[in-house]
Amino acid sequence: MSNIALFNSFLSFITNKNKHPRLPHWLFLFGTYFFPQINIEVICKHPDGSFYLTWRDDQFKNYGWHIPGGIIRPNESLIDRVKLTINDELPFLSLDNASFELVGFSQVLSSPPSIRSHFFSLVYVCSLSNFFHIPFDKRDTTLITYDLPENTITNHLRYAPLFKSLRTSSIPPPFREY
Repeated sequence: MSNIALFNSFLSFITNKNKHPRLPHWLFLFGTYFFPQINIEVICKHPDGSFYLTWRDDQFKNYGWHIPGGIIRPNESLIDRVKLTINDELPFLSLDNASFELVGFSQVLSSPPSIRSHFFSLVYVCSLSNFFHIPFDKRDTTLITYDLPENTITNHLRYAPLFKSLRTSSIPPPFREY
């Protein structure tokens, strides 16, 4: 048996042959120092031009409103991650009749390298067919807005031109870097 086959067998054993294996959190964070992460960010848009943002306050100094997002897991399709991200961060939204469009990408590069210092994000717009009110238990962590507020996390301020463009048009701008 080759070294690769042996290593694959070992990894399959410790992850119980899970279709979407997960590393222990400390090992994942260790890996992010060396390898860029592929991420999605989802802008959920209403027909009236407003958007949903969620609150973030984490150990990586992300404090403020942000566009829902998530790291793509092994063997996970992009659209599955988009839907799971919406379900995780905005569980009260119904995705019935929603459309999803890839509108651009962005990169976060921090120098020198550190834990979670390099992301490559694919930016999606989820166009909702209905307006959904924020449930009482989510009002502190969810915002409906037409513009990015001042207390948006720093890495998401670069999306201000995209928000402006999406607010005035139902057609996303050409695919580009933000």
